Amino acid sequence: MARGEFEKDLDEYLHARKRSGINIKALLDRLTPKPKPKPIAIPEQVEVYDKQSEPKENFVQKLFKREQKQDASLLQAELRAEDAISDMKEMAKISLGMLRQLPDDQLKTFKNSSDFERLKVILKKHELIK
Repeated sequence: MARGEFEKDLDEYLHARKRSGINIKALLDRLTPKPKPKPIAIPEQVEVYDKQSEPKENFVQKLFKREQKQDASLLQAELRAEDAISDMKEMAKISLGMLRQLPDDQLKTFKNSSDFERLKVILKKHELIK
């Protein structure tokens, strides 16, 4: 027997086997009645609440609402940044006022220290001095 003949015979056998079988279980399942669930008894005294329906927002309104929330948060962040800058300016004025009150020898010592250089860099960075 050649390989092609074997496969042909196998296909015929499998096809005939599928066709001739009777599925008894499926037949019985179709013939038997399905059990019905028991009805649920509803008590007579039921409180009924009317739900207040809110007007639904459409897609465009939802998008604008999100943008408004983001705009508000950005505005708050900008206000905080402006407050921080104004506070920093006020602190710089106070510290420079205190430095002016130092005696000359301590002022020279401070100006020669690395702290004075760091102070100048920070003040230039935030455009508080030129």
